[in-house]
Amino acid sequence: MSNDASEEDVQFLKEQVRRLNSVLSQYQKKYLSFKPDDSLAPSVGPHPTWLTDKRLLNPLLTEYDSTIMELNQKISHYKSEFDRLNQTVVEVTEENERLHSELSRCLAAQLKGPTGG
Repeated sequence: MSNDASEEDVQFLKEQVRRLNSVLSQYQKKYLSFKPDDSLAPSVGPHPTWLTDKRLLNPLLTEYDSTIMELNQKISHYKSEFDRLNQTVVEVTEENERLHSELSRCLAAQLKGPTGG
């Protein structure tokens, strides 16, 4: 494995840890009671246990997966709604064109006036 690929892997993993720590921090704020000064990892000194205890990461990852699944369901729902709305737009447009043609014929007939009377 090349040094560049290793560096890319390290950067990727650092980004994943940063994202997971962010979600974990939000989770901890929402569901667990702890001191506000423990909410973020300190830049100096020991890290809080919620950040270093591997047992606490599993619920975080489960919550993360749950959030992703929920967002995917919302996307699916909105796609269905979009398709339904798009079909309604097509139907309304067709009706509008039909009514416009009908109105044009009626107006043309009125403008022509009665013939042969």
